[in-house]
Amino acid sequence: VRLGMTTGRLQSGVNTLQGFKEDKRNKVTPVLYLNYGPYSSYAPHYDSTFANISKDDSDLIYSTYGEDSGLPSDFR
Repeated sequence: VRLGMTTGRLQSGVNTLQGFKEDKRNKVTPVLYLNYGPYSSYAPHYDSTFANISKDDSDLIYSTYGEDSGLPSDFR
């Protein structure tokens, strides 16, 4: 297998291969937990407005990685 067979021919004047960009649909966005302080018994506990995974899946990610800012870029 040659590189030319997998990538195809380069365009005239181009001396590099095309870069890779990850699709936005592959990004995991978990639910956000809200903290209103001690007087928030009737307030919502989490916000799933922009989440694309369920609360259970978000809990699994948070229990595995914690709410650390050092998460892999796929989980930000």
